[in-house]
Amino acid sequence: MTSGRTVLGWTQGHIAYPAPVVVREVGPLGILLVPDHLAATPRTRLQLQMQCFENEIGFIPTAPSLPLSEDDGLRFARARRAELLDALVQFDGLGQLTLSMTWKFPTKRLPKRICGRERLRKRQALHSVSDQQHRTALAIIDGCANPVIDSRTRQQNQRVERDILISKRCLDGILNGIRKHADEYDADGLNLTVTGLWPPFSFVQSFSGNKEAVL
Repeated sequence: MTSGRTVLGWTQGHIAYPAPVVVREVGPLGILLVPDHLAATPRTRLQLQMQCFENEIGFIPTAPSLPLSEDDGLRFARARRAELLDALVQFDGLGQLTLSMTWKFPTKRLPKRICGRERLRKRQALHSVSDQQHRTALAIIDGCANPVIDSRTRQQNQRVERDILISKRCLDGILNGIRKHADEYDADGLNLTVTGLWPPFSFVQSFSGNKEAVL
């Protein structure tokens, strides 16, 4: 039983990675591994994955929030070899930007002392404001996030986020377009931030390292 190493993702078996990452070959696939003590937290796992990503070598990442043992990664590689090999081709040269739109002023909450019809009326008014904020945020993101290969959107109470899948070669042009569009758009009360470029975490969820999918 192999133990003591954490999986960062899967790659081509013959690829060499910078230390402390090593590759265990499983036929045409390789498992990216690091000692457990160097990948004990989501932050350290993400840092190591970014180190791999920035070295311009393609890999399918696990989710940093979910530690995956070497034994589970090995079983996963054997069980889903064809899918992983296809994904390595599909996501070669691609990365993920995350666009996040937040409100500068949080949506107000209903006072506890209000009840009955007045409470219903005010709640509907607050929902209308919140819906309008979300529509405005999505409109800004829609204008910023084109053209892209694929996207994933998440909505929360005070935030809208969209992960966009892009070619690494197009990064500078897309970032310039996002800045120009955001500057031209009247987004009073809204803040737009962009993070990345990341490995394409949101677009390889079936390879996220969920142990229920592995075992």
